Amino acid sequence: MPRQAATTFNPATCLVLSCSPRAGGNSDTAARLFSEGCAQGLRNRLEDEDREGPEKSPPVFFLRDFAVKPCIACDACGKTALSLKNATPPLTLREFVNGDIEQAGSRHASARPPFHCPLTRSDASAPLLRAFAEATCICLVSPVYFYHLPAMCKALLDRMQTFWRTRTLMPGSAERFLALHRKTCRVILVAGQKHGRKLFAGALLSLKYAMSGIGARLAEPLLLRALDAPDDLKCSPEVMEQIRTYGREAGMELRASQENWRNNLYPEIGSSDA
Repeated sequence: MPRQAATTFNPATCLVLSCSPRAGGNSDTAARLFSEGCAQGLRNRLEDEDREGPEKSPPVFFLRDFAVKPCIACDACGKTALSLKNATPPLTLREFVNGDIEQAGSRHASARPPFHCPLTRSDASAPLLRAFAEATCICLVSPVYFYHLPAMCKALLDRMQTFWRTRTLMPGSAERFLALHRKTCRVILVAGQKHGRKLFAGALLSLKYAMSGIGARLAEPLLLRALDAPDDLKCSPEVMEQIRTYGREAGMELRASQENWRNNLYPEIGSSDA
């Protein structure tokens, strides 16, 4: 993932993020397997249509490589949204999506993700937040710590408040964008415990509502148990194939999203290089 945010909106991308503090463990392995499966799903759909075009596996990023500060509830994102809500002339959908600051003027500079969160000036969250805003397919892979997500993953989800505030305070541009740009978040949770009826419940609730801020539908999660030691997953070929299958399903869905975009099913946004 580039440290500098992209300048144009990418309509159909896949963000694969491993949220484990431990390098080389089961979550990292699962993220790579998902990425491999996703690429296979993209290829399979092309083959079904007698088309060529081999796809590379989506890159896997690691949350531990990004220093993300916790939300401090300053509501700078909400204040920015309020200041733009009644702007004259109003913020257009193209400005909201593509960040056409030259056309919109500097008053709209904060309207593109991550929506003027001051913490982005002192940490590495900006590329992550923009990736969440722009990706069509999101896959979060995380271990389970004490029936929830690791601290750094929860901190990232709390920073999704910037999307939620903008969505609720700018219902015009934001809601039209979210309605047109269909998003899916897939989740792979890896637990060391074998038992626990509510082992994944807390993490899934946090993920569901954090993703709702960017209009992402939470797909059926893949919940894995009894994977504790770093190489446990590599010793479970059936589970490894299960993860690849989960990725293949995402790849097929992502290809459909790409084709929908190219077939102009979203004419209101238009091309990103216009």
